[in-house]
Amino acid sequence: MESTLGCRLPHQVQEARLEPTAYQGRGQPCKPRPVPLYSVKELTEAQPASAWQTIEWCQGTKGTMRTQVVAMRVHWATGSPRHSTSHSRVQTGPEGWLLAERPLPPPRPQEPSPDQPLSVDEPPTQNVVEEQEVQETKYWFSTLPLDISLERMVTLAHARWVIEQFYEDAKPECGLDDFQGRHWDGLHRHLALVMLADSFLKLQRLQLPLPADENFPPSVTPSLLPSVHRQVLLWLFQDLVLWLIQTDQIKSFRPRRN
Repeated sequence: MESTLGCRLPHQVQEARLEPTAYQGRGQPCKPRPVPLYSVKELTEAQPASAWQTIEWCQGTKGTMRTQVVAMRVHWATGSPRHSTSHSRVQTGPEGWLLAERPLPPPRPQEPSPDQPLSVDEPPTQNVVEEQEVQETKYWFSTLPLDISLERMVTLAHARWVIEQFYEDAKPECGLDDFQGRHWDGLHRHLALVMLADSFLKLQRLQLPLPADENFPPSVTPSLLPSVHRQVLLWLFQDLVLWLIQTDQIKSFRPRRN
């Protein structure tokens, strides 16, 4: 999400709804104006340092991956105070979560003690600014429930990487790109079967000993794969029920009993 996305604070929106503009009795009544509009960058930069929390969201190949996040409730919005609330450019969307993520600050170098003698081979330390890769703050807007934890939001925000990993693994291993049909129903069933096969193979691989020089990607975890199985089986069951209804075979359908 872009850092220029507009937002309005929930308490200001609620106060504007409860306190309508008073009519002065002269001329045309003033139309209500929207509450101030902020960008997501302005809101996150206004947060104190104590509002940012360090979250461990994944076990990567180089250890535990950590990040700093902050979450707040906002309304996505557009428009400016120059227009009334009835103007087409002024919109105030439903309330949701604004999640901002930034990398952990680099550790500060330890300054030598004034009583410690300097070595002849080592030059005195100077205030040298090392060139580091600039990492921008990332933003997400979500309509998740109020009682969701911050750790769960961070996990869902990084779920896109899991999907990309699935596409990369399923094409050569499970034939994801071998479908040649012309209808969406066939593509949907092919994709569901490929997802089921891919999750089954990964679950079986997790139960085997892993060589010392290899490691699983962060998306492959034993706790994630059972939920993938359940979701894919649910899709297949829904397709089966729809097929039985559309072909009028639901009347003669009888499940087998062992």
